[in-house]
Amino acid sequence: MVSHILEVEKDLQGLTQDTTTWFWTLTYLENRPVVQLDDGTTIRVSPDGEITISQEG
Repeated sequence: MVSHILEVEKDLQGLTQDTTTWFWTLTYLENRPVVQLDDGTTIRVSPDGEITISQEG
């Protein structure tokens, strides 16, 4: 999970938009971690352990 967060944060460095006030929120859904960035980027762990990154509105 941490490597995926770092990957997203690396991508943010290329934006011209100021992202210094964006934060990650960690929750647990069905006993699995879900992290969401203020822009809607969401990283989830599926029941089989697969990690996905998506953009939620």
